[in-house]
Amino acid sequence: MALRDILILMVCCLCWAGNFTLIAWAAGDNDVPPLLLAAVRALIVVVIMSPFLFKPRPQLFRRMLLVAFFIGPLHLAFLYTGLTSASASGGAIVSQM
Repeated sequence: MALRDILILMVCCLCWAGNFTLIAWAAGDNDVPPLLLAAVRALIVVVIMSPFLFKPRPQLFRRMLLVAFFIGPLHLAFLYTGLTSASASGGAIVSQM
């Protein structure tokens, strides 16, 4: 594996770990609603990825939106609700399993 690939892998892992740590802190200690956290995260992803997602418009666009809704805010809200009472490391391990 090239050094560039290893560095990209390390950046992805650090972003994933930072995400879980930030969410566990916000949902556990600061009583931020998990659904709000999930919606904000999904909105950020849509804003960043929109130039790549909507040119050209996919054939099954409605189905893609339905899947994105269930994987995005709905799934993440359940995950963040679990992180209110679990540790960030435990939540990350369980979500990967």
